[in-house]
Amino acid sequence: TIANYSAHVDQVKVMGDVNGNSVVAWSQREAPNFGYYSLWSSEKTSATDWSVPSLRENNLYDVKRISLGVDGTGIFTLIWQQPSTIYYARYTGSWTVSTVLAPVAITDSLSAAFSSNGEIVAAWTQADNGNGSLYASRFVPTSGWSTEPPFTTTANTVKHGPLVAVN
Repeated sequence: TIANYSAHVDQVKVMGDVNGNSVVAWSQREAPNFGYYSLWSSEKTSATDWSVPSLRENNLYDVKRISLGVDGTGIFTLIWQQPSTIYYARYTGSWTVSTVLAPVAITDSLSAAFSSNGEIVAAWTQADNGNGSLYASRFVPTSGWSTEPPFTTTANTVKHGPLVAVN
Protein backbone atom coordinates (compact mmCIF):
# COMPACT_ATOMS: atom_id res chain seq x y z
CA THR A 1 0.00 0.00 0.00
CA ILE A 2 1.39 3.39 -1.01
CA ALA A 3 -1.23 5.34 0.92
CA ASN A 4 -4.58 4.74 2.52
CA TYR A 5 -6.79 7.74 1.94
CA SER A 6 -10.44 8.31 2.60
CA ALA A 7 -10.45 10.96 -0.14
CA HIS A 8 -11.56 10.12 -3.67
CA VAL A 9 -8.62 9.08 -5.86
CA ASP A 10 -8.83 9.25 -9.66
CA GLN A 11 -6.66 9.07 -12.82
CA VAL A 12 -4.01 6.74 -11.39
CA LYS A 13 -0.98 6.42 -13.72
CA VAL A 14 1.95 4.07 -13.08
CA MET A 15 5.19 3.83 -15.05
CA GLY A 16 8.43 1.91 -14.52
CA ASP A 17 11.80 1.92 -16.23
CA VAL A 18 14.14 -0.94 -17.15
CA ASN A 19 16.20 -0.39 -13.97
CA GLY A 20 13.32 -1.10 -11.59
CA ASN A 21 12.48 2.53 -10.77
CA SER A 22 8.81 3.50 -10.76
CA VAL A 23 6.53 6.51 -10.39
CA VAL A 24 2.83 6.53 -9.62
CA ALA A 25 0.79 9.73 -10.01
CA TRP A 26 -2.88 10.38 -9.30
CA SER A 27 -5.44 13.09 -8.72
CA GLN A 28 -7.08 13.22 -5.31
CA ARG A 29 -10.12 15.13 -4.12
CA GLU A 30 -8.98 17.40 -1.31
CA ALA A 31 -10.46 18.30 2.08
CA PRO A 32 -12.10 20.16 3.71
CA ASN A 33 -15.02 20.15 1.28
CA PHE A 34 -13.59 17.68 -1.27
CA GLY A 35 -14.29 20.25 -3.96
CA TYR A 36 -11.22 19.98 -6.22
CA TYR A 37 -8.61 17.44 -7.32
CA SER A 38 -4.90 17.99 -6.66
CA LEU A 39 -1.95 16.07 -8.11
CA TRP A 40 0.03 13.58 -5.99
CA SER A 41 2.91 11.20 -6.66
CA SER A 42 5.04 8.53 -5.05
CA GLU A 43 8.32 7.15 -6.34
CA LYS A 44 10.39 4.04 -5.77
CA THR A 45 13.84 2.94 -6.84
CA SER A 46 15.08 -0.58 -7.36
CA ALA A 47 16.67 -0.34 -3.89
CA THR A 48 13.85 1.35 -1.93
CA ASP A 49 10.17 0.98 -1.22
CA TRP A 50 7.56 3.56 -2.28
CA SER A 51 8.18 7.07 -0.98
CA VAL A 52 5.68 8.90 1.19
CA PRO A 53 3.16 10.46 -1.24
CA SER A 54 3.93 14.08 -2.04
CA LEU A 55 1.77 16.86 -3.37
CA ARG A 56 2.85 17.87 -6.89
CA GLU A 57 0.22 20.55 -7.60
CA ASN A 58 -2.49 22.14 -5.51
CA ASN A 59 -3.89 25.49 -6.59
CA LEU A 60 -7.61 25.05 -5.88
CA TYR A 61 -8.42 23.93 -9.44
CA ASP A 62 -9.03 20.40 -10.65
CA VAL A 63 -6.12 18.44 -12.06
CA LYS A 64 -7.29 16.71 -15.22
CA ARG A 65 -5.95 14.51 -18.01
CA ILE A 66 -2.78 13.13 -16.40
CA SER A 67 -0.14 11.51 -18.64
CA LEU A 68 3.00 9.84 -17.30
CA GLY A 69 5.92 8.43 -19.28
CA VAL A 70 9.58 7.49 -18.97
CA ASP A 71 12.46 7.59 -21.45
CA GLY A 72 15.34 5.18 -21.95
CA THR A 73 17.55 7.01 -19.45
CA GLY A 74 15.00 6.77 -16.62
CA ILE A 75 13.69 10.34 -16.76
CA PHE A 76 9.97 10.38 -15.91
CA THR A 77 7.72 13.12 -17.30
CA LEU A 78 4.32 14.01 -15.89
CA ILE A 79 1.90 16.11 -17.99
CA TRP A 80 -1.51 17.41 -16.85
CA GLN A 81 -4.11 20.12 -17.33
CA GLN A 82 -5.18 22.52 -14.59
CA PRO A 83 -7.65 24.41 -15.33
CA SER A 84 -6.82 26.34 -18.52
CA THR A 85 -3.12 25.50 -18.71
CA ILE A 86 -1.15 22.36 -19.56
CA TYR A 87 1.79 21.75 -17.22
CA TYR A 88 4.66 19.30 -17.03
CA ALA A 89 7.28 18.24 -14.48
CA ARG A 90 10.21 15.83 -14.79
CA TYR A 91 11.60 13.36 -12.25
CA THR A 92 15.28 12.38 -12.17
CA GLY A 93 15.57 11.48 -8.49
CA SER A 94 13.71 14.65 -7.54
CA TRP A 95 10.94 16.59 -9.27
CA THR A 96 11.48 19.75 -11.29
CA VAL A 97 9.20 22.71 -10.66
CA SER A 98 5.85 22.49 -12.48
CA THR A 99 6.25 24.39 -15.74
CA VAL A 100 3.72 25.67 -18.27
CA LEU A 101 3.72 23.64 -21.49
CA ALA A 102 0.83 25.57 -23.07
CA PRO A 103 -1.96 27.92 -22.08
CA VAL A 104 -5.27 26.62 -23.40
CA ALA A 105 -8.72 28.11 -23.62
CA ILE A 106 -10.94 25.13 -22.93
CA THR A 107 -9.87 21.57 -23.58
CA ASP A 108 -11.54 18.25 -23.02
CA SER A 109 -8.66 16.11 -24.22
CA LEU A 110 -4.93 15.70 -23.77
CA SER A 111 -2.79 12.84 -25.02
CA ALA A 112 0.95 12.30 -24.76
CA ALA A 113 3.41 9.75 -26.13
CA PHE A 114 6.94 9.16 -24.85
CA SER A 115 9.92 7.72 -26.74
CA SER A 116 12.95 5.92 -25.36
CA ASN A 117 15.27 8.71 -26.65
CA GLY A 118 13.51 11.33 -24.50
CA GLU A 119 11.30 12.89 -27.15
CA ILE A 120 7.67 13.51 -26.19
CA VAL A 121 4.64 14.52 -28.25
CA ALA A 122 1.64 16.07 -26.49
CA ALA A 123 -1.57 16.82 -28.38
CA TRP A 124 -4.85 18.39 -27.30
CA THR A 125 -8.00 19.96 -28.61
CA GLN A 126 -8.74 23.54 -27.68
CA ALA A 127 -11.81 25.72 -28.04
CA ASP A 128 -10.72 28.71 -30.17
CA ASN A 129 -13.45 31.23 -30.91
CA GLY A 130 -16.06 28.51 -30.65
CA ASN A 131 -14.16 26.08 -32.88
CA GLY A 132 -12.42 22.93 -31.73
CA SER A 133 -8.81 23.21 -32.88
CA LEU A 134 -6.13 20.52 -32.69
CA TYR A 135 -2.74 21.46 -31.19
CA ALA A 136 0.47 19.55 -30.57
CA SER A 137 3.86 20.24 -29.04
CA ARG A 138 7.05 18.19 -29.27
CA PHE A 139 9.71 17.92 -26.59
CA VAL A 140 13.31 17.31 -27.66
CA PRO A 141 15.78 16.90 -24.75
CA THR A 142 18.35 19.26 -26.30
CA SER A 143 15.92 22.09 -27.08
CA GLY A 144 12.74 21.71 -24.97
CA TRP A 145 9.12 22.09 -26.10
CA SER A 146 8.11 23.41 -29.51
CA THR A 147 5.36 25.94 -30.05
CA GLU A 148 3.26 24.98 -33.01
CA PRO A 149 0.28 26.67 -34.64
CA PRO A 150 -2.96 24.69 -34.53
CA PHE A 151 -3.36 21.91 -37.10
CA THR A 152 -6.95 22.95 -37.72
CA THR A 153 -7.95 26.58 -38.12
CA THR A 154 -11.23 26.41 -40.00
CA ALA A 155 -14.73 26.70 -38.63
CA ASN A 156 -14.87 22.91 -38.42
CA THR A 157 -14.95 21.54 -34.93
CA VAL A 158 -12.67 18.70 -33.88
CA LYS A 159 -15.16 16.28 -32.35
CA HIS A 160 -12.84 13.85 -30.56
CA GLY A 161 -9.59 14.12 -28.70
CA PRO A 162 -6.29 13.19 -30.29
CA LEU A 163 -4.37 9.98 -29.72
CA VAL A 164 -0.63 10.15 -30.28
CA ALA A 165 2.13 7.57 -30.56
CA VAL A 166 5.86 7.69 -31.20
CA ASN A 167 8.21 5.05 -32.54
